[in-house]
Amino acid sequence: MMALSPEPGLRSLAPPTALGPFLALVEQQLALTLAGAGLLEQVARPMVLASASKRARPMVAWLVGRALGVNPALVLDVAVAVELVHAASLLHDDVVDGATERRGLPSANARWGATMAVLSGDLLLTSALTRLRSLGPQAIARAVDIVAEMTRAVAAEVGMRRRADLSFSDWRTMAEGKTGALFGVAAWLVAAAAGDVGRADRFEAALRHLGVAFQIADDEKDLMADLSDGSPSYPVLLATTLSPTLHRSLTAAWQETSPEAETLAALVADVRATGALPLSARQVRNEVAAARALLAPELAANVIGIASIVSWAEALATVSEERS
Repeated sequence: MMALSPEPGLRSLAPPTALGPFLALVEQQLALTLAGAGLLEQVARPMVLASASKRARPMVAWLVGRALGVNPALVLDVAVAVELVHAASLLHDDVVDGATERRGLPSANARWGATMAVLSGDLLLTSALTRLRSLGPQAIARAVDIVAEMTRAVAAEVGMRRRADLSFSDWRTMAEGKTGALFGVAAWLVAAAAGDVGRADRFEAALRHLGVAFQIADDEKDLMADLSDGSPSYPVLLATTLSPTLHRSLTAAWQETSPEAETLAALVADVRATGALPLSARQVRNEVAAARALLAPELAANVIGIASIVSWAEALATVSEERS
């Protein structure tokens, strides 16, 4: 892979010794990416620089980079690029969903219209690819493949809405493409830059499992919202598999444009009564265990960055269990 040519100001960048300073650099570079984009900057800025952003994907890039001793300026490029792709996907998702809010604020499409929201998302995608240019054509090609996979997954998600007859394989393909793929490529790009494509593929597979775990945890948190709009949800899928009666009730409720509040409350109670939430939490643990198995060589060697990724995933699984 082509050597990185750091941007001005990054040539003397020292490896961050803590995640906080690295994420501060990510924030700075995200703001610089938007600077000068005129109206498109105004449209995209709340999504890209939202204070509520978890920055989970840049965290993964930093931890893998720390584990493998990768040039920190290169890791920063990867972190900024994957976060731009993530923000673009959210802008586009809100247009597809007709969403009026995002993180408690008016969505970009609600405030500026669908056209400007789509164009700002497009700008973020092209900016992400530009950010990866110094890593060489292999990195850009991999990023393009991931964006295509994410697009197919969102299209599949739209087709799955208000359907109580989903299969687990359908849900998983959608979740891995929508969420797992971007976690995976954050690890792949950094590891491949270290010159070990075999390890990069293994890291990507592990992080895809953790991305699916992340999606299940989100589905648990968003249970009522997903029941309301008919979005595919792992705990709802489990519950309808366990209870034919709930399957029929949900099918009837989703024939309505917007289920009544009492109907939604009853559906939430019915989902909980099936025991689906503890089973969902168990699946989060299963995904973490699969990732742990793939990362076993690094864990056995006590590689700090990789051990930290697994610790973060274990904490996510604990929150999932507490929620259930």
